[in-house]
Amino acid sequence: MAVETSTPLFEDPTRTAQRDQGFFRSRFWRRFSANKVGVIGLIIVSILVFLSAAAPLVAPISPGKIDPFVGFQPPSATHWFGTDETGRDIWSRTIYGGRISLFVGLMAVLLRSGIALTLGSLSGYMGGIVDLIVQRIVDILLAFPTFIFLLILVSILGPSIANVFIAIGLLSWPSEARLYRSRVLSLRQMDFVLAARSIGASNVRILRRHIMPNLVGFALVAMTYGIGGAILTEAGISFLGLGVPPPTPSWGNLIQAANTLSVLENFWWMWVAPGIMMIACVLGFNFIGDALRDAFDPHRGR
Repeated sequence: MAVETSTPLFEDPTRTAQRDQGFFRSRFWRRFSANKVGVIGLIIVSILVFLSAAAPLVAPISPGKIDPFVGFQPPSATHWFGTDETGRDIWSRTIYGGRISLFVGLMAVLLRSGIALTLGSLSGYMGGIVDLIVQRIVDILLAFPTFIFLLILVSILGPSIANVFIAIGLLSWPSEARLYRSRVLSLRQMDFVLAARSIGASNVRILRRHIMPNLVGFALVAMTYGIGGAILTEAGISFLGLGVPPPTPSWGNLIQAANTLSVLENFWWMWVAPGIMMIACVLGFNFIGDALRDAFDPHRGR
């Protein structure tokens, strides 16, 4: 006589999380909120995102408005962050510049993570010739200085917002792909993956239903760190005159004003404000990344 049991032989942690989604969310938030630095980072990023989204409200002066009669004015009640050499308001340009820098950082990371997640997962799960080809491409790209290649690619494509985030995304994925590969190498030996393979599930189904969902937390952490790095990279490219082309403001090309000694010494407000905004943004994303890493850690207590 057959005895039925409701306990499955193999348990997929992804489905377990889906069945107990409400509990997972509360536990996740409890872990995240326990990290005070992560909460501070979330507040910083939220404020900067709000200011960028509400730029027309919080920065009523047009960022491109030129008034030569008020050039090089220090911070005042009218111009909170002062003005530049043509009389443009630094506060408005900093807020609108945040829109561009955040957009470039987000789009670059989405492109980078999409490539890294796809190739890293295929490399780790398929193995064989696929793994060999992907890893040799990774080795080649990691063997050359990324920033130099980035400058060359942007020079070829031409300076524009789209070309900047495309170049950053196309050249920054190799190291992240290796992280995904190492994670998939351990996941493919899990019981729930072996069980799915034993009942005839295709490789595409296993990757889509069992491997990818278990990479979500890992990918979110990598993307959070990556946004800060992409913003710094855009700033470096724009500082050299190959990034976001003026008069469109970004934190990078606003800091470019500090490339002369006279500005550094006499007109500090032109570069201090965007510099502080950029540093705060990158620190905020790094703090969030640290908190997410702890919150997604399965070895961390409840």
